[in-house]
Amino acid sequence: MKSLELLIKEVSADCKKALEQAQSLDELEHVRIAYLGRNGKIAELMPQLKELDAEGKKFIGPLMNQCKNDAQMLFERAYKGLENQALHARLATDADFDVTLSLTH
Repeated sequence: MKSLELLIKEVSADCKKALEQAQSLDELEHVRIAYLGRNGKIAELMPQLKELDAEGKKFIGPLMNQCKNDAQMLFERAYKGLENQALHARLATDADFDVTLSLTH
């Protein structure tokens, strides 16, 4: 069985890769749920903290928190990026819209 430290690093790297590969807000939401959700991969690691001694908890606890915080930060950054892409795409398609035209006849 892999050490908990190695599992945390592996989950963190997988999460980062999945967030970077998301091409839409829907894909991004699926990644968020898979890693940061209540039953996500990061949450699945939490119960293993109970099995550690005090010294292990002092080392692994901050590592696990860093993993979760990094994943949250990367999600928010990716979300903003995809949201901006969607906005620019919408604006590009609406570029021919003339706000001076009357809607009433």
